[in-house]
Formats: sequence, C-alpha cells, structure tokens
Amino acid sequence: RINMPATNYIAQAEACLRLVIGHELFHHVQYAYINFNNWATWGTVPVEGTARMMQDKLYTDLDANAGCITYLGETANWLNNPNQDLWASSYTSALFWTYLTEQLGLTAPEPQRGADFILSFWQNAQTATNNGTIDLVGTLRTTIGQFNVAESLENLYQDFSIANYTKLLDVSALDNALRYKYRD
Repeated sequence: RINMPATNYIAQAEACLRLVIGHELFHHVQYAYINFNNWATWGTVPVEGTARMMQDKLYTDLDANAGCITYLGETANWLNNPNQDLWASSYTSALFWTYLTEQLGLTAPEPQRGADFILSFWQNAQTATNNGTIDLVGTLRTTIGQFNVAESLENLYQDFSIANYTKLLDVSALDNALRYKYRD
C-alpha cells in the first residue's frame, strides 16, 4: 500500500499525484529485492535516486515540471551544483542513474530505456543483502561489469561529469559522442 499524506497533496494537480504514486510504487519494487528493513543500510542514493529516476520513465507526458517532486528538479539540483558527493546526493543521484542506464542498459526504446540495468542492480542488491555483504559501490561495480566488462565506475563517473558539461554542445565530431550526451 502507499500512504499519501492528504494534507500535503490534497490541492496538488493530477500530474503531481501520478509522480508521487509512481515514485512510491517503485519503492515497493525495490523492497521486493532488499525488503523495507534494509533500505537505510543501502542508503538513499540507490533507494531514492533510482525511484526518482524511474518515476521519470513511467509517464512520457510528465517530462516537464509536474509541480512536485520532479526528476527535472533533481537534475537541475545536480547541474546547478555539480561539485557534490555522489554517495551523499540522495534523490539528486537520479541523474547519475539515468546516465548509467543510457550508457549500459540494453533495453533501448523509451520509456523503458535502461530499465534492465536497474533491474540487474536490484537483483545484485538482493544477493548482497542475502549474503550479508551490503555494499553500494561494490554492487554497482558488479552490475556495471555485467553490462560491460571493459567499463569501470570511475570511467563512467568521469564521462558523466563531461556529459553534464557538454549536454548542450555539438559533440558529434568526437569519438563515441553518445558518451557525452543524454538521450532523454
């Protein structure tokens, strides 16, 4: 079930309510892999970051600002302050998760682009939780390796940082130009 605090959302637009419900629904997907009691141990970067990223994938008509808890707002938070600790960024890590899904995911069409990467991450998180080896960075490295054995978390983060700078530039002349652009 999803408990919606009526006093916070009673006057919100239908688009906002869909975003909130989509976000909270994805938490239920996560908890099928790590259960609710383990979310604090995993931290907010994978729990809130992937939920915020996936809510953007649910509705193509809500890519713009829907008036509350938006993916667009979190991407602006990162882009307006890129000098922040990824591992402490919580909801704002959604942009990094998007980059990972676009670069590594095998499912191509929108809106599910890269959802296979997120699924694999949560499956790996389940294995780590069951083994008593909860480790966000290690689990992310494992997932990256499943999609591209030649890739590393460090290289992806570096390219993510470059993509945030070049997102509005013409990079088509560069080798592997898609590494420095967002698709969505």
